[in-house]
Amino acid sequence: MNYALSLAEKIRNSALALADIETEIAIAKQKLDALEAQAEGEAAMDATLKNDKQRTYAAFKALQANPEYEPLLEEIRQLTHDRSMTLAELEFNRNQLSISKLAQRSRIVDKLEQCELAELAA
Repeated sequence: MNYALSLAEKIRNSALALADIETEIAIAKQKLDALEAQAEGEAAMDATLKNDKQRTYAAFKALQANPEYEPLLEEIRQLTHDRSMTLAELEFNRNQLSISKLAQRSRIVDKLEQCELAELAA
């Protein structure tokens, strides 16, 4: 039973870690959206740009020049990787708990069958 409790604790910790990572991803994406909106706004106000393709390219170049942009993308990539790993760990622990429950049920059934056989023999 102690094994099941430790699995339940691992599941709880993984679920909490997953929630924290998803919060961090959401915050990083908000920052990214703000940077993109700023670059697009600057491009939209540039009177020298004649069409949408030029504005899009100018916004892209502005993002590339922003020192916060690449580290933010890398942070999102890393957080997404961490999320995937934590989710895999969570699913693994859930599966282990299910296996543990099934093994426990099997032992209970075996004991009940032994009791019934002992009663029939008596």
